[in-house]
Amino acid sequence: MHHNVIRLAAVRRARARRAWTAEDVREHRVVLAMWVVVGLVVAVTWAHGAGVPGLVPGL
Repeated sequence: MHHNVIRLAAVRRARARRAWTAEDVREHRVVLAMWVVVGLVVAVTWAHGAGVPGLVPGL
């Protein structure tokens, strides 16, 4: 996992030197969406584990 983060940082530094293209934006949108999903999963898991009733129906 850490290797990907390091590689992403290097790519980001290289990209900072030139204008962003639509492809860059699309790539980052995927990364942002991934973090949103991870955050939701963590929140749902924590809420379910903490026994918060009615917050996550169907679990």
